[in-house]
Amino acid sequence: MRARLPLDGLAARFSVLLAAALIAANVIAAAVLYVDRAGQHSAARFEREVERIVSLVPAIEAAPPARRVQAARAASTRLTRVSVDP
Repeated sequence: MRARLPLDGLAARFSVLLAAALIAANVIAAAVLYVDRAGQHSAARFEREVERIVSLVPAIEAAPPARRVQAARAASTRLTRVSVDP
């Protein structure tokens, strides 16, 4: 008598195919979530930078004219460069 392999029947093959499809779907879903989360992080960082600059405007305007350039220079970051025109 011939020994039956674990993947010999149609139900076993279907189970393996279903498991492979579920693993593939989960990997694709994880990749989509990772890309979407990276985009949200970038957008949130941009929004925080805009809010920071908006809050700096009254502070720079309130500073004495001789100190405005120094205040703008101190407010600059590697992402944004703040400058004051005379």
